[in-house]
Amino acid sequence: MRQMEIVRLGFKGTPEAEQALERNTILHRLRLRQGQPVYRFARTAVDGRALLRRVINVDMDSKGRVYVATRQSLAVFNESGGVVRTEPANELRGVAMHGDVPIWFYERGTREGTNALVSIAISDQNRQREPDIQAGAVVSGEAMLIADRRTKAVHRVSMSGGYQSRLALVDAARIAVGPLGEAAAIERETGALLLIAPDGKTRPIPAAGPGYMFRGPIDVAFDPLGHLYVLERDSVVIFAPTGEFLSVFAPGSAAGAFRTAAAFHVDAAGRLYVYDEDAERLQVFQ
Repeated sequence: MRQMEIVRLGFKGTPEAEQALERNTILHRLRLRQGQPVYRFARTAVDGRALLRRVINVDMDSKGRVYVATRQSLAVFNESGGVVRTEPANELRGVAMHGDVPIWFYERGTREGTNALVSIAISDQNRQREPDIQAGAVVSGEAMLIADRRTKAVHRVSMSGGYQSRLALVDAARIAVGPLGEAAAIERETGALLLIAPDGKTRPIPAAGPGYMFRGPIDVAFDPLGHLYVLERDSVVIFAPTGEFLSVFAPGSAAGAFRTAAAFHVDAAGRLYVYDEDAERLQVFQ
């Protein structure tokens, strides 16, 4: 934190100073709020009404615009919650940002921004086959991960759709990638939470430990420092980059409380954007 503060004070007005402030905000929230709630309700980001039904993914770009994917559309909202645009989709399986450009994950392929759909072929037992993409995530500027239901595996493909390799035998329903290329996945049938190293080695996170017990993980995300956030219906469980359990955020009956969370996003400052499907609202906690 001292190093971040040196950057923030010594390079005021620069992107690096802003980034240092965001990093210190995360560290203060997770490490120094002794005896206080890790998060508090800040605002409603989007009151979606009919636009936010069957939400499967939430993401953001660097300008604060919120991208909400449903099975049949992608809706984009500004910082005030106003609709920027909506685009129809057929069996959309997820969205992830490549810089400030959304990558759309469909059952058979992907598209970048407004480009045409790019079909993807998966290598399976020495033959090529169409995938059944369940989820996807951007690894870097050159690659992305897709979770394929047919092969029950996570595969690595190029941004242009070219097949690279099978990463791990995990039948994932949700997947997220951390800042060092590690991935977290929720196994589709069992709900088990797994960590996948960049070389494909997989290890589980125990379903229970001192201070927490999973009842049914819904979604996963990383912050820029590598902390892992696991969404459940009414709470968020947080782990350190080392795997150490840090905290559980459960708003209960407090302001902004959610009981039927279906998707979430963690932004650059570690704020939570949680979509509650009963209320059809995207709530912000900071």
